[in-house]
This record gives sequence, C-alpha cells and structure tokens, in this order.
Amino acid sequence: MKTSSNKRFSRKHDRKVLVAEERTKSRADSNSDLSSSSSSSSDSEQEEVHCFMADQTDEDESSSADSSFDELEDTDILKTELSKLQAENELLRNEISELKAEVAKSTVEMSSWNKANLTLQKLYESQKQASDKTGIGFNNSEFCEGETSTQS
Repeated sequence: MKTSSNKRFSRKHDRKVLVAEERTKSRADSNSDLSSSSSSSSDSEQEEVHCFMADQTDEDESSSADSSFDELEDTDILKTELSKLQAENELLRNEISELKAEVAKSTVEMSSWNKANLTLQKLYESQKQASDKTGIGFNNSEFCEGETSTQS
C-alpha cells in the first residue's frame, strides 16, 4: 500500500512541478518581450509559484487524508466481506463432506441390496415349481397319467 501512496504523492508532486514550470515559462516568455523588466519581477514570480505550490500542497494533503480514510473504510468493508465469504465457504465445505459421507453410506447400502437381490434370484431359480412333485415319491409319468385320468 505504501507504493501506491508514494505513486500518488509522486504524481501530485509531478503535477505541481509541471504547473509551476508552465507558469514560470509563460511569464518568462512575456518578460523576454519586455527587455526592460527587472530582476525583482522575476523574484516575485518565483514567490508566486512557491505560494501556489504551497496552497496546492495543503489541498492535496486534505484530499490525501480523505482518500486515505476512504481507503481504510473500503479495506474494512472488504475485510468484513472476506470473513463472511470464508465462513460461508467453511459451511459449504462441511456440507460437502457430510453429503460425501451420505453418498458413501448409500453406496454401501445399495451394494448390500444388490447382493441380496442376486442371492434371492439364485434361490428362486433353484426352487421347483409347485406342480413338480418329482423326488418326493412321484414319477413324472405317473403324475402326468393321473392328471389326464382325472380329467376324463
């Protein structure tokens, strides 16, 4: 921040010097036309320039103080906003980690459901149909003949 203040001061100082030089040159040009001018008028011109620069310096110092105060207010506002955003960021990070844990838990639960579903399908495929009584004392041929004889 000091570099920006130095740059501002330097720019203001350059502007003052430039204004002073322009006034001095314009007066010197007008005085060169008058060859009878004395050195006392040159001294008074220099004094005017210094007074002008002093007045300008006072104005710049007050505006510099105002701008410094404004910069401090802006800095405070930005710091407040930054702390709010950091707090919000932390809350969002916590929410993300909670959601990731929930996703991991759901993934494990879905995996166990899928495994149970496959086991149930295998069990269902290995079961005999209700009308299939082979292996409990009936023959398929006897069962089929008995079925046809009862229908007739």
